[in-house]
Amino acid sequence: MLFGRSCPDCRIVAIEPYVADCLRASLAAGAPTTVQTGKTSMAGLNCGTPSYLAWPDLERGLAGAVAIDDAAATDAIADLTALGVDSGPCGAASLAALRVLATEPARSRLGLCPGSSVVLLNTEGADAAG
Repeated sequence: MLFGRSCPDCRIVAIEPYVADCLRASLAAGAPTTVQTGKTSMAGLNCGTPSYLAWPDLERGLAGAVAIDDAAATDAIADLTALGVDSGPCGAASLAALRVLATEPARSRLGLCPGSSVVLLNTEGADAAG
């Protein structure tokens, strides 16, 4: 995987629901870790175990993982909709995570500043969520 090779200052952060935060647990443990999952509107992100094939790249390439709740995803959907962006809960999760990362101490740890460029991936439209 080419995490950050074209831009060494690039920071990549994964997003997952609180009820399925296997990447956060795995990064903390230094090894793939399985967590019990629960119900979430972010069904496409509801995963209890990181991919064993992807794990080496994830461990090396991620600056971290952010867990969000369904309410944060719902708020992000509303804000994206107001801007004319079609998004479901998984797609809006990136905006919800950015809101967490834009606060201290995450902001300083990642080096986010007013001149930072941020890419948010929107992986689904509203129809995919229903």
